[in-house]
Formats: sequence, structure tokens, C-alpha cells
Amino acid sequence: MASTTFVDQSTVIVASWLNDVNTATYTTTPANTSAIATKAEAGANSTITSLSGLTTALSIAQGGTASTTAAAARTALGTAASGLATASGLTQSTNTILGRSTASTGAIEEISVGAGLSLSAGTLSATAVSIPPPTVRQTVLSGPLDSNGFSAFGGSTGSTTVTATGTIIATAANGYNNNRDGTIVNPSWTGLTASAYLYLDIAANGTCTTGSTPLLPTYRWSGTDVVTSGQFTFNIQEMQGKVGNGSTAAQTYRVFVGEVVASGTVSAITWYALMGRYTSATTATLPAGSVTTSVNHNIGIKPKTKRFVAICTTIDLGCAVGDEITEFGYRNASASVQAPIPVVVSRLSMSLSTGNDANFMTAGKSTVVASVAPANWSYRFEAERGW
Repeated sequence: MASTTFVDQSTVIVASWLNDVNTATYTTTPANTSAIATKAEAGANSTITSLSGLTTALSIAQGGTASTTAAAARTALGTAASGLATASGLTQSTNTILGRSTASTGAIEEISVGAGLSLSAGTLSATAVSIPPPTVRQTVLSGPLDSNGFSAFGGSTGSTTVTATGTIIATAANGYNNNRDGTIVNPSWTGLTASAYLYLDIAANGTCTTGSTPLLPTYRWSGTDVVTSGQFTFNIQEMQGKVGNGSTAAQTYRVFVGEVVASGTVSAITWYALMGRYTSATTATLPAGSVTTSVNHNIGIKPKTKRFVAICTTIDLGCAVGDEITEFGYRNASASVQAPIPVVVSRLSMSLSTGNDANFMTAGKSTVVASVAPANWSYRFEAERGW
């Protein structure tokens, strides 16, 4: 059967009514053949290079975003905008910053601005916080202690080096409310061939440097600068320490922590009491007559406050168990001398000396002055630097 060709303005349709389609032939005019060649093929192809004139957005399943604007597309895809955060369209609560406080990797979180900080006009600032000075200044605040609460920084004798064990925290004063606190672990002092006083110099960042001097540090109420080379002088009323260089004296953040006795090598080590205060262990039964009882307070300077405290352990002179007395008198055998029992203090120790007859005389809670029964009392010593 012969082929028949139908032609319109845009499409050439070739139909064949052959009995055997495998032998069909198709003919077109040259002009229409060119038009067919420019049309997209069905199925996968590389013919389509751009699309224009679409009025319905492609769905996500079709490879689109189901949107006609960038913002709507981001919403549909669940994505954030790129570029500057300030132009992203994202929102954030007032006075918060972005970060993540939850453990492990995860989504960005809003972080609140806490105490001591302020967020204003895009600037995060530390607010002024008034930090009170330490309760006691110009001293060692913390360090290893023994069971009685006394400084036990360690160190060995027999060489020219002393190494403390543990962490030591010290504070140095410089006028009103100006302090430097420093920390050092296992500090060492070297070159100790003669007796010396051990100190820590505290830097602005809290770093401590060890040092020693053969000159006893001076603590005084006030006065003009001492310019003796290497001499440390601390004016209590000004709360400021200075070191002389031979012609002037410069302010320094220096804290003395102990001292050594040495002649070639170190033979004894004394660590100063923490925070300039001391309370001895309690001893049963008051001292006998005509004896001197002493303890080492190791404050490093003469304490302003010193006490001998008697504690009632059995009812005596009207005093109940637990009552304390800090002032006693004594008299000699002829009763010709009567006086308070003195407490004597030095830079490192304190003592109490009893008379040769009636000691620890007091009225207690009674109206008659008499000697207490020593076995009914225990005692302790107390000392405080006082500034």
C-alpha cells in the first residue's frame, strides 16, 4: 500500500497502514525535518538547557521547591539563609547571644547574658563588680596543713634547696582595696647556703616567683621609705610593701611564707601560719608553779593579740564545764607580790611563766578571789597578727 503524508503548521504526522510495520517507510519535507530536530526528546535527554514561562512551580518531588520566592523556598526545604546573619531573616530573643551550652555537637542555641556582663548596641561587656579584699591581707591564704591546722608545706633539710609540696595561695596588698592573689604548686627555693627568709613575688596574672633574702622583713605602722638594698618594709597603715635598691624604695607585691636556718646547707625550716593567726592544741591541766610554758605560733611577726585561755573541764569557782577564762593573777609565798600572769610574745613563739606559789587566781563566777584547781582546767594559746 502506498504511503500517505499529512502536514500542518507545526507537526508532521506520518501514518502507515502497512501489514508489516517493520517495512514501513516515512517521508517528510526538508523544512519539517529541521523543525523536528529542535524538539525535546521524550525520557532522559540532554536537549533541555533552560525553562521559561512556567506558571506553576515544580514540586519537591519533581526536583523543585514548590515555591516562587527565595524565602518560601527556604521554608519548604527547611534551610537557613546564607550570607550575613543580620540579613538572613532569622530571629533571636533580645539580650541573648548564639552558641551551644548543651554537651555534644548539636544545633545552635540562644545563650543568656549572665551576671557581670552586659549586652548593649551589639557589644558584650564585663560590668564593674566590686570584689572585697581578702579577710586578711598580705599573707599566705591557703596551703597544706597538719591535723592541728598548722602550716605543713614540707621540704627537706640537708641541702641548699627547699621544695614545698602542694599548692600555696598568697595575697599581697598595695593600698586600699588593691590586692594581688597568686598561686604556685610545689615551689622551690634554691641557693640557700645561709639563713634566709623565703618569699613569693606575685605578678599581675597571679603567677608566683620564689625568692629569698638574708634580711629580716620589717613590718611597721608607718614611716619614710627604707632604701637599704634588698630590704622589704611593709607599712601597715598604708598596706603597702616596698623594697629598697640602695637609693630608693619601689612598691612590690611580695609575701613572705617562711624562713630557714642554714650554714652551708639548710638545717631547719619554719613555715608561717596561714592568715596571720594561730590557735594551739588544747592541753589538759594547767601548768604547775615556777615553770615557763611556750608554743610556736610561727606568724612571722609579733602578734598584736595574744591570749592564754583556760577552759573549765570540771565545775570550779562557780564556773560551768566549757566556761573560759583569759586573765589570771598569781602571788608569791609571802603574798607580798601579786600580779597578772603575763603572756610574752616574740616573732615566732609565745609563752606563759607561773610564779612560785599561788597561781591562776581568779574570782571565776564567785565573789572571792582564789586559785583554781589546775586539774579542773585545760588550756590553749591564741595569737593573731592584728591587721
